[in-house]
Amino acid sequence: MMSMQLSPILHSRPPAVRWTHRGQFSLLPAWFVLVAGFVICTAPELAARDHDTDESTAPTSTQKTNKKSSKVPASGVTQLDHEFAAAMEKAATIWGGGPFNRRFSACISANASSITRKMKRAIVKKGLADDAVFFQVSETDAESFENVVALCEKDADSMTANTEDEETVPQSMSLEEAKKVAAELAKTEYVPPPRTIRDITGILDGKREESLSEIEKLRAGADATPPDTTDPGELMDFFRARADAAQLLGRSGQQIEDYRSAIEYSRKNYASGQMRAEAHSQILTVAASTEMQIGSMLRAKPLLEEAITIAAKSEYPETEQLITRILLAQYYLYRDDLQNAEILLNQAKAAWAKEQKNRKYWEVFEWDELQSQIWAAEARLLAFSGKLDDGEILYRKALENFRQHKDTPNSGKHILIPKLYLRVHLWYLQNLGDNLIRQGRAVEAEIIWREMISESVAGFGRYSNATADAITGFARALLEQGRFDEAETLADTTLEIWQTIEAPASSVSLQETHQLLSDILVLSEDWEGASDLYAQIETGLADDPESRDRLLNQNPNYALTLFFSDQADQARDILTQAYRAKRDALGDQHPETAELGALLAVMENAADERQQALLRFRKTVPILLSRARRSRDDDTLGTVREARLALVLERYIGLLADLHIEAPNSTLAQEHLSTAFELADLARGRAVQGALDKSSARAAAKNPALAQLMRREQDALQQISAMRGLLSDHLAQPSAEQEPDVVENLKTAVSQLSQARSALMEEIEASFPDYAELINPKAPSLDQAQSVLLPDEALLGFFVGQERSFVWAISKTGAPAFAAIDLGADDLGELVDEIRLALAPDAGTLGDIPSFDLAVAYELYEQLLGPVVPAWWQQKHLVVVPHRALGYLPLSVLPTKEIEPVVASETLFSEYRDVPWLAHTHSVTVLPSVGALRTLRAMPSGKGTRRNFAGFADPVFSSEQSQVVAALQVSTSTAGENKIGVRGVSVKLRGLIKVENLDEMTSVDLTVLPPLPDTRDEVNEIARALQADLDQDVFAGKDATETRVKSLDLSAYKVIAFATHGLIPGALDGLVQPALALSSPEVVGGQEDGLLTMGEVLGLHLDADWVVLSACNTASGEGAGAEAISGLGRAFFYAGARALLVSNWPVETTSARALTTGLFKKQVADAKLSRAEALRQTILDLIDGPGYIEPQSGKVVFSYAHPIFWAPFSLVGEGGHTMAQGN
Repeated sequence: MMSMQLSPILHSRPPAVRWTHRGQFSLLPAWFVLVAGFVICTAPELAARDHDTDESTAPTSTQKTNKKSSKVPASGVTQLDHEFAAAMEKAATIWGGGPFNRRFSACISANASSITRKMKRAIVKKGLADDAVFFQVSETDAESFENVVALCEKDADSMTANTEDEETVPQSMSLEEAKKVAAELAKTEYVPPPRTIRDITGILDGKREESLSEIEKLRAGADATPPDTTDPGELMDFFRARADAAQLLGRSGQQIEDYRSAIEYSRKNYASGQMRAEAHSQILTVAASTEMQIGSMLRAKPLLEEAITIAAKSEYPETEQLITRILLAQYYLYRDDLQNAEILLNQAKAAWAKEQKNRKYWEVFEWDELQSQIWAAEARLLAFSGKLDDGEILYRKALENFRQHKDTPNSGKHILIPKLYLRVHLWYLQNLGDNLIRQGRAVEAEIIWREMISESVAGFGRYSNATADAITGFARALLEQGRFDEAETLADTTLEIWQTIEAPASSVSLQETHQLLSDILVLSEDWEGASDLYAQIETGLADDPESRDRLLNQNPNYALTLFFSDQADQARDILTQAYRAKRDALGDQHPETAELGALLAVMENAADERQQALLRFRKTVPILLSRARRSRDDDTLGTVREARLALVLERYIGLLADLHIEAPNSTLAQEHLSTAFELADLARGRAVQGALDKSSARAAAKNPALAQLMRREQDALQQISAMRGLLSDHLAQPSAEQEPDVVENLKTAVSQLSQARSALMEEIEASFPDYAELINPKAPSLDQAQSVLLPDEALLGFFVGQERSFVWAISKTGAPAFAAIDLGADDLGELVDEIRLALAPDAGTLGDIPSFDLAVAYELYEQLLGPVVPAWWQQKHLVVVPHRALGYLPLSVLPTKEIEPVVASETLFSEYRDVPWLAHTHSVTVLPSVGALRTLRAMPSGKGTRRNFAGFADPVFSSEQSQVVAALQVSTSTAGENKIGVRGVSVKLRGLIKVENLDEMTSVDLTVLPPLPDTRDEVNEIARALQADLDQDVFAGKDATETRVKSLDLSAYKVIAFATHGLIPGALDGLVQPALALSSPEVVGGQEDGLLTMGEVLGLHLDADWVVLSACNTASGEGAGAEAISGLGRAFFYAGARALLVSNWPVETTSARALTTGLFKKQVADAKLSRAEALRQTILDLIDGPGYIEPQSGKVVFSYAHPIFWAPFSLVGEGGHTMAQGN
């Protein structure tokens, strides 16, 4: 459901003042009325705007004389005159400050002799913050003041005209110009956020006590009892003030009721002539905005229409109606009526354009605020229409335009909300943050939320609704990045804030925080904790059925929580009702309908209603897997939605597997098996595909024609998604509030846009098939996969579910084999972790390296590969498509026979030579997906004119790298130059830095990475093996830069090596994609950041048979490394690489050098040797060879037979072809 966030100004207008007509006081309302709740204090100068009639009395001859000098005579100045001058100086501040108001008040003081003493004494005593002073004097006294006001207004106007250059009228900017400006700002101002939230939690903890005192004041205001009076003006002021206090305490029910009371008293006050039209219009407007957010939409529109009617009777009807039109446009947006919203917004913009001629009469902050509100309204219209990036431009303009005024103090005693202008600034930040979240740019959104939290805590302290809102937004940004623990910490903080504020259980804000926490717990599969939170929502919103229905019955996570809490019947009832409602409202093809239907199939399958579940899965899952579904069609967090999809796919695959196993010879058995195979391939790559989607624009940019088509297709996709979201949102409202015309317009828009997008996709697929495959991959069937295999190959595809895992084994001929394994993700992960203990150890010496656990490794072999041995054993080469934890364990390290524990031999590690490793019998290639094999096999051979090699090694990460590494207390286990003493010989392991206090470090950048001096020797040796020119083809040290990589014609090289650190998302500040670390801009300068990300790899143009990623410790916990390999792999493949050689853990220097150089020497020596076989033979040479020989003595110190030495590299991509074949 798309939320309607309105400016806090709309909830914080001052109480309208009472006014009695006591003469022609044309300027009085301008002094104390804040227009339309947009913090626009209509200053005195607005009385003489060009389109208004000056009704003031003509100045006297004395006044004309005084006007010439604008000075008070030196003689005759009394104490009263001094006090009056001080009162006028104060009034200038109340009116909004600025040059005009200062000149205006000084002129009045200079002409004080023309004002009666009684009038001056009244002003000194009462001030000019409101009109109370005029009730204390006669009409004659008031008229003496008005005459001077008229004179000085013209005087100040004349001076303003002569100094107009002080406030230049801003010129309109085209959208394209705005984009350029925003792009430039983003380029120069972007700083990655810290990698942890410790800085934010520290900021929050530092302002606990200070903000508690403010809460007590608010409670006193919210708990106040009405005054003992019948005066409608006083009662209106009271209820307005109490409503504001209730808002800040999260008391939404009290807030709305108090505003409704304030409206009634405002009407009485206006009808009695005690209130000006503009003041009454403003009360109606702010009440309407409150109804829009937490009350009734049916009540909001009549209030806005009444406000417009009343505003027409005000002194400045165009300005008053302009602001109300902006809010009415917001109303239509919330009602999903884009047509009327656009009409109202265009009317407001036209009125604003007319107001440009009066710019000189406005104070800067007043003008900027209204301009920003117009931009923000236009941005919201664009965002609701699916044009999120265009909306972002205007949100940024609105934010930057108003930023300078965030610390402006409140003007006048009638602004009840503390630090109102700061709240407006926070509101602009919130709009931008929400926009970025919806675009999937969570890290950039995180930067915005961090700023919002810092500003809010500094201004209001920890215990504030503004701070709570900012923390909630930050938590959402972290969830989108998969940082669940930190998101939960922040959600808990928000909950503690609401509890300390003592927000009642009926508070929607409090219960939405409970919902956020429950989403996090659902992602962690903490069903008991989620169930407790949903129970609190149900109890707290018992008297608010609409909010309760939105947070519970329309929430799929609530049904899932019930389902996994042994309340399957209730869960199914709720889901069935929600599904039917969505189907009737939106149709079967809408993604929200499909998701509910798929979850219903999960529950039907659990109830053993398999055929019904199968039919429903078949109908709904293709919709969920479509590319259109990957675009955001609602405000649901992408991570939450993806988690539900993962559950659906796992249960669907499980059902198909069960049907196949139970009746393997049935007519549908093969179809079930192939469908499961295709689904597994799509499910494995979901996270990578999402990242590739975001980076696809860079890939398309290589071809202008494709870039134009891509842009149009993505625009249509975004708009379809937005229209679907609006349609769903509208039809979720009570039937009495639905508009048939709106529904029909949205359905028509979706249909037309869908047709347009289909035509664009057809053109893209026909003209640019490679790009179409990148953004919308099609999983091959079993038959298609079999057809691309070579005669000596077998494909092993894995899918790891939460409860079970599945394996397919396919060879060129013969029937595919399939097995379901009783190992879920957690169990499988534990087995892999046990095996990896000996492969990535925390060891100080070689003697500390643990023994390889052969028993566990063989157990894994038996469970994973044993059941399908007949389908693959006779083949020489295995093509492996891993999933989850299997992505960071090379299958080559699994023994194929049970073996007794090895006994240590005289030569360290030589006891592993006789282990029946899978590497002895089969070569292994890894693929990110089955579909990638088909794509790679279709690539043409490389050009024969290519140079042999280009290598990048030993980048420089800091100008004083060695001192930095020492200062960071680099661990002895895996640091850049990690000495392991064995019999006096130093042996080095290299890989990603391990810093002992890394977990305590808030910010981490390139400077923490250790140097890699040995990579220079390794790359030089590969260059020699391939007969390359070391001076022209090797780029080391300060030459290993991102700029060099991007500027070099890499398509001219057969083999490209990057011997540097490989980084996974989250390793450094702001890193959201896997990346390769190159020399830091701190050292080499330039505009690049030193990180070659997956998205930037997509933009490269390669024609490479090999890309070597050496020293890249990309395989790490929780399968993140597997995703990194998959993402980098697909990016390099799209860029034009055929195969990658990547390292899975910190490698030992001498063995790594022997492996990489030996591999290429073998391929050069035997052009008929495939890549995979060359790697296997090189591995066997290490296992069977002598090992490490001490240079001084020539003695063998240790063997390379331990897998830590021979198995760190995986071949990813096309491994079956030879150097002679060229691809």
